[in-house]
Amino acid sequence: MATKQDLQDKLRAEMFRELGDESEPTYSQIEALPFLDNFLRETLRVYASGKSIPLSQSTFKSFEQLRYLLLCRLC
Repeated sequence: MATKQDLQDKLRAEMFRELGDESEPTYSQIEALPFLDNFLRETLRVYASGKSIPLSQSTFKSFEQLRYLLLCRLC
């Protein structure tokens, strides 16, 4: 994603358009982000590991951590 600025911009725009400034979006709001879903599926397809990594609710302390990881600017 760091090398695909256009995709990063499109994903950021979708998230801010649909979620606004909400710090804790609902599951249904996240589910309604088709570009995010497609992006994550393609990332997992291209960079699939041989092992599955279980993600629990405690993996990220908050949605803000996940949002930062997905949307942080690399500049």
